[in-house]
Amino acid sequence: MFSLCFCSVTVDPVLQTDLPKFTAPYASSHPIARFAMVCYDNESVGFFYNISKKNISDTWKPKDVVVVALGMFVCAFVIFANILVMLAIFINRRFHYPIYYLLGNLAAADLFAGISYLYLMFHTGPWTIKLSIYQWFVRQ
Repeated sequence: MFSLCFCSVTVDPVLQTDLPKFTAPYASSHPIARFAMVCYDNESVGFFYNISKKNISDTWKPKDVVVVALGMFVCAFVIFANILVMLAIFINRRFHYPIYYLLGNLAAADLFAGISYLYLMFHTGPWTIKLSIYQWFVRQ
């Protein structure tokens, strides 16, 4: 598994110097660097949006509802149309040639893209705040 950590390098109060941006292993071995690592594994995505000062709504606005409803309609159409194409190739014996198998493969890839987009529609808008870090990465 992976974890999302914020690392900070502080300045030595005696020397009062600004340190360059070090990578984690080098910063801990640098003589004047004070290296502190804070991990926020159990936080929701809303916590990170607050840190970055990005505005994300926790209530549904009419625009959000329209975008999600339209996205779900497109997903349903894509999934249905690609299932029809794959069924037609599977059932009809005239379509049992290599070019139609390639077309069926394209329909299967498009079907999986539609399913992925449907998953994205169920995890967008105000639902984003409630996602864990792992759910957010899967959504991406």
